[in-house]
Amino acid sequence: MHESEQVPSARRRLLRLSQALATAYQAVRAWVPSFWLLRRSVRLPVVTVGQHEGIRATVGTLTLRRVRGARRAPRTPALLVSEDGLTSTDQAFEDAKSNALAWSTSQRPSRRRGTVAWTLTDAHGQPLPSVRGNSTGAAFAVGLTFLYGLSRSARRPVDRRAVISAAVTEGGLLATVTGLNHKSRAVREAGHRLVVAHDDGPAAHAARQTGKPHTDTAVSVHQAVERAVLRRSRTVPLLALALVAASVGTVLLLRSNDAAQRSERATTVQQLTDRSRIEVGSAPDTAAQLALRAARTDPQSMTARTAQLDAAYFDPRLTDVLDAGPSPQAIAYDLHGTTLAVASHSGVTLYSASGHRRLAHMPAVHGTVTALAFTPSHRLLVATDQGLVALWTPSRGKGAAASTPWRVVFQGQGRTQAIAVSPDGSLAAWATLGDGVYTAGLDGAAPAVRAAPADARITSIALPTDGRLVVGRLPDKQKPALLLYDLTHPQDQPRVLLRRGNLELASQGATALVVADSGHRLISAHLDDSVRVWDTATYQEQKEISVPGSAVALALSRDGRTATVALQSFPAIGTVDRQSPGAAVLTLDLTTGRQLGEAYAASYACLTAVLATAPGGDEAAVVTVAGRVTFWRRVHPSSRGAVHRIVSDPSHPSSVLVLHRPGTILRYRAAALNRPPEPVVDARTYGMGLDMALSPNGHVLAVSHASGVISLWKYPQGTLLGKPLDTGTPHGANRLVFAPDGRNLAAGDDSGHAILFDLRSHSRGAAIKDSGSAAVNALCFSADSRSLVVARGDGATDVIDTATGRLVHEVTMSPVASTVTRHEDGYFIGFTDGHLGRYDRSLRLVGVLGGGPPQNYVVEATESPDHTLIATTGPQQDGVLTDTSTGAAVLHLPTNEHPDSISDHLTTSFISNGFSADGRYAVFGTARGQLTSVALEGSQLRDRLCALLTELAKECR
Repeated sequence: MHESEQVPSARRRLLRLSQALATAYQAVRAWVPSFWLLRRSVRLPVVTVGQHEGIRATVGTLTLRRVRGARRAPRTPALLVSEDGLTSTDQAFEDAKSNALAWSTSQRPSRRRGTVAWTLTDAHGQPLPSVRGNSTGAAFAVGLTFLYGLSRSARRPVDRRAVISAAVTEGGLLATVTGLNHKSRAVREAGHRLVVAHDDGPAAHAARQTGKPHTDTAVSVHQAVERAVLRRSRTVPLLALALVAASVGTVLLLRSNDAAQRSERATTVQQLTDRSRIEVGSAPDTAAQLALRAARTDPQSMTARTAQLDAAYFDPRLTDVLDAGPSPQAIAYDLHGTTLAVASHSGVTLYSASGHRRLAHMPAVHGTVTALAFTPSHRLLVATDQGLVALWTPSRGKGAAASTPWRVVFQGQGRTQAIAVSPDGSLAAWATLGDGVYTAGLDGAAPAVRAAPADARITSIALPTDGRLVVGRLPDKQKPALLLYDLTHPQDQPRVLLRRGNLELASQGATALVVADSGHRLISAHLDDSVRVWDTATYQEQKEISVPGSAVALALSRDGRTATVALQSFPAIGTVDRQSPGAAVLTLDLTTGRQLGEAYAASYACLTAVLATAPGGDEAAVVTVAGRVTFWRRVHPSSRGAVHRIVSDPSHPSSVLVLHRPGTILRYRAAALNRPPEPVVDARTYGMGLDMALSPNGHVLAVSHASGVISLWKYPQGTLLGKPLDTGTPHGANRLVFAPDGRNLAAGDDSGHAILFDLRSHSRGAAIKDSGSAAVNALCFSADSRSLVVARGDGATDVIDTATGRLVHEVTMSPVASTVTRHEDGYFIGFTDGHLGRYDRSLRLVGVLGGGPPQNYVVEATESPDHTLIATTGPQQDGVLTDTSTGAAVLHLPTNEHPDSISDHLTTSFISNGFSADGRYAVFGTARGQLTSVALEGSQLRDRLCALLTELAKECR
């Protein structure tokens, strides 16, 4: 028995040994470079979908083989010839093959390019009788890349288990294909892995959850090649490291320790960053503290930098954070805006308006405080969930923590539903669940008088004028939403306010009531997605304002012109829950009915409906689900006009130059955009300003105007340099750019004309032949100033010789190139579909940033002075900062401007961007003149984060 058991044991050991040897061989082979010049053929696994006996996917092999013969002329396409003439194909397959051939021809030419024979065989080596579809297009392109060494990655061996299934465009981008589920099943059965287009990634990864094969995604052919090479195992470098470590000894051991520390720091930074992103909406102070800890752990980490930017600018309107204890139930500003009262389980605490200083505290007595209301005399009416209504007079002396005793006004039964104070502060009203609605004078001379019966559906009350009481409630069959009581005739029946003809609008529940204009107006919030304004003289409805959700809370500025409203998409039935998360808090102009900016923290489900508005109307305080009181400042559009261009100012490294629409150029300090800017040039004499450029030496400013001229100004003196340059176009040049050597200025217009000006002779330079009538989208000189890239709206992108004006190279790009920015010896090109790609000086694709398209086209792209970041802007999208080395987005900056209509997104989005010359700030501008700066590093970014902390961190001391 013992001998028989050793036989299978020996086989298992032999099997494990053979597997280990195979793994070692594959690992060594993956690290040894492959010489593509010696390759005569390439074999790639492919997967196709056929219609034989139903829809079925087949895994086969695509073989590309060089055929000896005469060499072909340069730039002449190679021939793809099938070795099996009986193979049946369709038009989609032929188009995919042609696209792959066209892309490979546009790459670096090879001297050995000639005829390439191909075959498609099944798993048994038999030729496929029929091939349909374009799913093998990427396989042809990848095979040609390996055959001719068109990519650096092609120098590594191909992995014959990497099955590529994607369509390919002439530009080398991958597109989606059909039959993914059938292909995934076939690839899994063959033991291979699948490479698909980026847009097929979500579906492929979803299929992987059901046991389908490992799936990689790629955007371009170059990325597909990277996915198709043998994966390098860590076994080989670890063995090499062990051999070197044995010979070197202590030195490599120390380096290994350093690497372990870096890895540990990277892990710690990643963990802190992930936690910061979770907390950024509900607890901004915690997110800021975690981001500061990540930066302290590794100051050079781009991940830590991303965490800092996310925490600091997830919403630029957030100015401060207050940790006022667990679950604040109510907050209120006094009438002067100097004090903020916060009610929580521990009682009522008074803070300075910014929340930085604690002024006084009243401990909780007989229940939890649920409602607050300031009187004109700075006294505070307080109500609890146990029916207690009290009046508190805080101390104003030097003993900030001391206060005069509070006085009980009423002790009822059950929860206090709502409280109100008359505009003159003489009368108070409250509603309790078990007693009803009572009124009483705040001087305490007379007892409380019952004004309305108990009602469990009361949500709010108001005292607009003498002798009147308005009760808001959630309607039912017995009572409507708004009732008006005459306190001088308590025996009269209440008047129903919400009527339309003889029909009572019982479905329009009132959730909040606020008095404005010293009692002359009443503002009500309703569950039917509306806010209403009432004239208290007649109690007739003056205005109905539609809002995008059920209004559950309302707060007004002191002048009654601005309202802060909390909306809930799916409010609780039969009650008003202001503590639940997910409230959209927005600001309304009650005069015009317009929404002033986007909702606060609109991208996060973190705000509750517990809120207050500062008397001035520009600031609001809102409680988050984590119990923080967050302070928000509304951003006003600028009156100086749209921002058409932002450029760095080398003479003032911490500032930027901004061209506004009327034709004025102003200098802004990037750290203090709210301060008045310095005037630099007033070019309004020549008409509206379209674009601006600053010469490389920083001494000449060029401004294009709608009148068709370009004015040149000496900088920083701001004096005119000679006569303006005449573009010869009626509407002026919409694009301007200086050559890096400062000798030429290029201009382009909407008619498709591109013009070169020689600045030494102050005249036109070499004539550029127009290749079409489409608008010039972008202009960019090469690093040596010898060529100019002209991108037009029809997709034509030309490379022009600046000395002769001759066309050197022409590429038709699809999608259309919308912006071109110089990067090292090549370019960054943004497209109308949102892609941002890196190209060499011959306009060949090198890589794609971001791994996939954003939501729409790129209007402008600017690279930072240190070449580590690129800023992009476009309609209906945020300002985006992207890491140029990794292609990952570092920050998405919202504009927070609300469009007046669907077609108004262009005016509310960021349309221009730039960096300060010292690289410490990125500045974004909108068509409404709003400017937003982002501190990128150093003490400025730290100060922004420290402003959000409730407790001072080590970095902030």
